[in-house]
Amino acid sequence: MKDKLATKPEIYDSLILDFPPGCRRLTPGPGYLEALIEENVTFIGSGIQRVTDDGLIDDKGNFQQVDAIICATGFDYSWSTEDTPITRHNGITLAQMWDPTPEAYMAVGVPNIPNFFMYLGPSGSSGSGSFLAMLEFVVEYIIKCTKKLQREYFSSMEPTMEAHKDFSKHVDKYFEKTIFNYKCKSWFKKNEDTGRIVGIWPGSSLNAERAMSNPRFEDYQYIRMPEMKENMFNWLGNGLTMSQEQCEKTIQYLDELDIPPTINHGPRPELPAALACQI
Repeated sequence: MKDKLATKPEIYDSLILDFPPGCRRLTPGPGYLEALIEENVTFIGSGIQRVTDDGLIDDKGNFQQVDAIICATGFDYSWSTEDTPITRHNGITLAQMWDPTPEAYMAVGVPNIPNFFMYLGPSGSSGSGSFLAMLEFVVEYIIKCTKKLQREYFSSMEPTMEAHKDFSKHVDKYFEKTIFNYKCKSWFKKNEDTGRIVGIWPGSSLNAERAMSNPRFEDYQYIRMPEMKENMFNWLGNGLTMSQEQCEKTIQYLDELDIPPTINHGPRPELPAALACQI
């Protein structure tokens, strides 16, 4: 790193972290250091105090005149829902529930809001591994919940308050021992130095995949559709499946026939009579 910054050594000290790597998202990538030492680049290590009509004022009070400002500040993880109000059963909005700290059961739902599923919610991103994979895990989870609603004739499902609170306790307990809990500004903590880790899953990406591959349906409470009120097993119907009603394939439960390959596909040779009897 020092070698790459040799022409502008004053930049080096500004880039040395005062917290362990991983406490916040690491941004430098290929070409980052090379760009900082270009002749047409002026490196300013202080933060921004405020933006003016024709520039900005840094934390030291110095004015920097610019023609354009390209913001690369990361992610907005405030989870603000003020622009799209979501109201719970009890009249409290989701924004009120998430003030000051957003929480979500298994990163996908909240109590008292039926049929509300989300991705990239609280605890819904990844601290390690593929971000896109986390999206896939959550979407598959939501699909399984939707299929349960359709299959068993439930009009709604929502996580219980007990499950919601216990998951939040698990999240906090997990992050106590991790590097994410060190003092540093991070989108994991809503851009604060300290505080609750709200942005990422409490574990590895593989842990998230295993957890979400089998939804704990017992952690939800349900409302049945009207036709289920007389008997909860009315969803079993008339004893037939749709494929039987429509005269379609009805042997899906049978395994595929496995025919092992043979060595000789030609006609079977004739055997001596004595040997043929033994066979």
